[in-house]
Amino acid sequence: MVFRVISFIYVLFFLLLLLNTSHANYIPLSDLKVLNKARELLNNKDYKSATNLLYSHINKSKKVHYMVYFYLGNCYLLQKNIDKAITEYKKCIEIKKDFPDAWINLAKCYYLKKYYSDAGNSFLKVYKLCNKKDNECAKYLYNAGICFYYSGKNKIAEDIIKQLIDKSGKNAKLEWIETISHILISQGKYKEALKYVVKLSEMSNFKNIKQWQEIRLEIYIKLNMKKQALSYLKYLLKQNPLDKRWWIGLAHFYLKENKYKEALVALIIKGFIEPHTQEEQKIIAGLYMSLDIPREAVKFYKELWEKKKDITLAKALAQLFYRMYDYEKCLEWINRAIQIKKDGNLLFLKGQILYSKKMYKQ
Repeated sequence: MVFRVISFIYVLFFLLLLLNTSHANYIPLSDLKVLNKARELLNNKDYKSATNLLYSHINKSKKVHYMVYFYLGNCYLLQKNIDKAITEYKKCIEIKKDFPDAWINLAKCYYLKKYYSDAGNSFLKVYKLCNKKDNECAKYLYNAGICFYYSGKNKIAEDIIKQLIDKSGKNAKLEWIETISHILISQGKYKEALKYVVKLSEMSNFKNIKQWQEIRLEIYIKLNMKKQALSYLKYLLKQNPLDKRWWIGLAHFYLKENKYKEALVALIIKGFIEPHTQEEQKIIAGLYMSLDIPREAVKFYKELWEKKKDITLAKALAQLFYRMYDYEKCLEWINRAIQIKKDGNLLFLKGQILYSKKMYKQ
């Protein structure tokens, strides 16, 4: 079973247009008129005209309200001109450093530009400005953690998400637990990740439960927790005996333990649920060979040969027939193999068989 990390993180950002200016500090009448006009233009998606209007007002005025720069930043963001949007949001923040909405949109801009560390710091600023009684505050801290993870600052991301989970206790969101699991797994901290993965794998109403059950099993195997891995596999098979993944997992477990008979049985059962893949057919054929059941191995190798004329398959079949003392068939498969590529060992084996048949010239 190949251990893997699932691609997982997505961030929900909200573009705060704030077309309603009622919550802002006192706005001079001249600025308010321009903002109202700009709001109408934005509602009609006439971003260019709104941009020109706001610029014209700024050029005519000695001083403007911070909301003018905020609106201008929104105009540029809506036009996907991220660099100019960043410039205007920064001007807004220079005037009003504790304006969270500008920090949120600035964070989105940084994220879009893949300036993940800057985005993370901006979200942390929003969180500090946020009323901690507000349930919405947690999402800003979560987004900060995600951004730091993307920037490669894994320890900071880890600490932030753990802080969220610890503070929330039983109310911790599943997406937070998923995220911390991925962060820890990506750093190879499998033992730390396990407690979170166990929780995710036991959420019966969780849509991704099977995915996390598989990851839990893989962590057991990765940490060489043989007893737990086998016990969990048996539990999963009892819960859902028709899920091919658990039979494949059981086969891989037994293969790792060199228990070929048990591995073979698990793969055979998997074949009743879904046809074997070519790789599984090769493994089964090899297991039959190891268990000294060559006739069954022949069946699987012949099936594979029909799909692809591969020299390794021809060599395996030649060796199988040699072990079965069927020298005619052995010669037949040696000839097929050396037609693909000359092989010293096969030529030597062919010479031995011909010598035993007293075909000295050949």
